[in-house]
Amino acid sequence: MTGDRSPRSVAEWVTFAVSAAILLALMGTIAWLGIQPQDPARLTVQASNEPREAGGLQYVFADVTNEGDEPVKSLQILAEVTVDGQEVSAEQSIDFLSGGAREEVVFVFDADVPVDAIKMRIGSYSIP
Repeated sequence: MTGDRSPRSVAEWVTFAVSAAILLALMGTIAWLGIQPQDPARLTVQASNEPREAGGLQYVFADVTNEGDEPVKSLQILAEVTVDGQEVSAEQSIDFLSGGAREEVVFVFDADVPVDAIKMRIGSYSIP
């Protein structure tokens, strides 16, 4: 081999240019995403629909929303209400909730509780 290689063809140069452009665009996108500010998780919970009764049980629906950019996992949602001087509570959990996502949960109470008096809150969560 003495270096008798012919010059590159136009097709090879076009292929190289397209490949380089795709690689640069990908690297630029990754860099751009890396420098974007990330909002921490902002979790809200609120009643979503009218409660439903069936079989002596009351089903109370709630929307859990992550208004931030960061995901959360092992999310615990609590609903508490005082009925006849006794505190009645219910608990739900969500395994994973990504940023900007909404999930509906259902609390089941065995007593006829006043829906307006139910206090819903986030009990705990962890950040992956």
